[in-house]
Amino acid sequence: MRERWGTHSVIVLPDTSQDSRWLDIPEFNFIRSAILVWLRVKQRMFGMLMVYSRTVNAYNESSSETVTAFANQAAIAIENAQLSEAIRQYAAQLQLRVNERTAELEQERHRTQAILDAAGEGIIFTDTQGIIEYMNPQMERLTGYSASEVVGQTPGLWRSGLTPPAVYENLWNTIRRGEVWQGEMINRHQLGRLYDTALTVAPLLDADQSIVGYVGIQRDISHQKELDRLKDQFVSSVSHEFRTPLANIKLYLRLLDSGRPEKREQYMQTLQRETARLENLIEDLLSLSRLDLDAMLTRNRPTDLHPLIAEIIADRSDLAARHGITLDYLPKADLPLALAEAGMFAQVITNLLSNAINYTPPGGLVTISTDLRTANRQEWITVSVQDTGSGIAPADRPHIFKRFYRGEAARQSNAPGTGLGLAICQQVVEKMEGQLTVESEPGEGAAFTIWLRPAAGGAGAHGLQRPEPDRE
Repeated sequence: MRERWGTHSVIVLPDTSQDSRWLDIPEFNFIRSAILVWLRVKQRMFGMLMVYSRTVNAYNESSSETVTAFANQAAIAIENAQLSEAIRQYAAQLQLRVNERTAELEQERHRTQAILDAAGEGIIFTDTQGIIEYMNPQMERLTGYSASEVVGQTPGLWRSGLTPPAVYENLWNTIRRGEVWQGEMINRHQLGRLYDTALTVAPLLDADQSIVGYVGIQRDISHQKELDRLKDQFVSSVSHEFRTPLANIKLYLRLLDSGRPEKREQYMQTLQRETARLENLIEDLLSLSRLDLDAMLTRNRPTDLHPLIAEIIADRSDLAARHGITLDYLPKADLPLALAEAGMFAQVITNLLSNAINYTPPGGLVTISTDLRTANRQEWITVSVQDTGSGIAPADRPHIFKRFYRGEAARQSNAPGTGLGLAICQQVVEKMEGQLTVESEPGEGAAFTIWLRPAAGGAGAHGLQRPEPDRE
């Protein structure tokens, strides 16, 4: 277009038929005169306005001013319209991007929330002053407080007063420097119980690397602490239990060389006794280890307990006779088969019967009885071993099944044992999905009872309650 019309602002064509610049196009032969004005905005030409007439010489140079003025206004209006459309399209694109980004952020927020909700550790967010702004569900379970109760509060809600102040001072000094702090604390649950927690606190930074808050992650390590304590106690107890017989063996080995010849028989008996004590201790420790590792396979099957009990009584009869003790067996007629593992059941009965013999004075009686009893609205097959010894002191009764625990009766009677037998018996019976209970009064002997499920029906392995006889 510029090649034909040039760049003049206004072009007047008084007679198109006589002007070489006009194209001879049949469709436009009716146009006999015209004014053409370039549309410009800021010196940028983007179009042309044409005013035409069917009459020759309808326009001249004086007519161009009006047309030019109109063209200028039209150019501005067109430019504004184009700009407005461009703005509208840009706004639409921007809104689309905003919507997409908002959806991405919302999806990310849901993912983050799901992670926080499912986290196995307690998590809180605080501001720079330690005011809680968020707490996840695991933290609610850990502390006993709901999120609505703690938002706006500080973690001082669950302080126990048992964590040294220096720990908190070190924590704040570390995180205010922008560093991560890790340590342990003793906290108090809302219900009052204490628990050990491993805590990690890290600063939250903004784009300028300024601290805007803190995130705290807590994990309950009470069980781990208790296991560590039990492990240390177990190692200490084992060391002590080994040390005594080893010291006696070393002593009597020296006496065999340098002691009185007439007491050699006595020395040998002591060595045999202490060696047997060590052997029993090692066997008991191996049994406990297998139980703890769940390496003792239990194949509970319908089992007739009476032949097993009779065989063990016959085996222990010589020991009872040497102690001057009478064994009495009271089997219940028509006793149903019990769900048990024969070898494991025999181990428990042997241990209980040996204990009863060892803790009953000469002339006493040990009674083994079986029965079908009801407890917790279900039937149980019971096997009781009752002695006429000195009984178990009330202070000893809660600890009688603990490892290496030997009560007052054991200390006074000097009865042989490792302090592991009853702990092993309890764990073995539980592996047979039963329970082991004790009833005793000082001076009236003790009765240990094994509770097993009948072979037909009964309670499952899970959810067993400690049997308590129903009262009619």
